[in-house]
Amino acid sequence: MSTEIYVSRFRHGEPAKFPAGELEISFAGLIARPEPNGILLKLGHDERAFVTFQGGGSSLETESFTVSRPVDDVRLYEAIFRVLQNEGSVAYAPGSPLVIASAMSKEHLPEGMTEALGAPVSASSAKALREVLFGA
Repeated sequence: MSTEIYVSRFRHGEPAKFPAGELEISFAGLIARPEPNGILLKLGHDERAFVTFQGGGSSLETESFTVSRPVDDVRLYEAIFRVLQNEGSVAYAPGSPLVIASAMSKEHLPEGMTEALGAPVSASSAKALREVLFGA
């Protein structure tokens, strides 16, 4: 798939960092190696996805990250869904609505973000996340 998934965290409308270790736990078993600007994920059938952290570097403590060229491996969406289950986290892709997995997250999103991209849609599973981001 030639697109991106954007994932960010907010607190009271302001960017907030993912807690130390949260992304490492969410992506456990998928991290092939750190890269200069993020991490490389190894998925099924020798598929790979690159995760770029805001500000570059390979620190898992970031306010946002981008998954470039996400593949259909369910483990990728399970990892992103685990991230979204934490309050204040949101994901979206070009043309998709904002996606949250915690009802409390919508209270933290910046007003300008929801005005521009619309009200967030709640995903109840990794499969639902994939469907909201990219359709059936």
